[in-house]
Amino acid sequence: FMYSLKLKKMALLGNFIVAFCSSAPYLLGAMAVGLIKMSVILLILAIMIIAISGSLSREIIKDAWDIKGDLAQGIKTLPSLIGIRPSAAFSLILQVITLFVSIVTYLVYFSGNWLFLLVILFSNILFLVASFRLIINPEVSVAKQGRYITRIGLLLGAMAFFIVALTEIPLI
Repeated sequence: FMYSLKLKKMALLGNFIVAFCSSAPYLLGAMAVGLIKMSVILLILAIMIIAISGSLSREIIKDAWDIKGDLAQGIKTLPSLIGIRPSAAFSLILQVITLFVSIVTYLVYFSGNWLFLLVILFSNILFLVASFRLIINPEVSVAKQGRYITRIGLLLGAMAFFIVALTEIPLI
């Protein structure tokens, strides 16, 4: 409700808050079970960066899909302010950050867990494809497809960390 009432009208701020909220369960989960060691905090921070940058990228793609309605209602989203193509380029930059942090997280924390690497890379590829397609063809219909592609990417990203939880329990 608050998002629709106030935050959606604030370009990027509303998107960032939604993205941050999507990352909060990782931190809150670690706090709930008492995992407050520095090594775990750094891992949680990396996971949160992955979640925030990925979710923010998806929110921008979703805003591109909503651009006609947002323009008609005077709602200031990134695509309505700067256009779909530049917004998609920003989304792509966020995805490159997500990919980089995903790879570093694998190398530092989960090296050797090939299943995690495969799933997290496929998730990143889906996001990259959605952003690239929107840069190449900045149309609402492509943004709509990107919305669905990134939904699958989000699910795979969450699955990658679920895989880690199942295969690397004595992580801490």
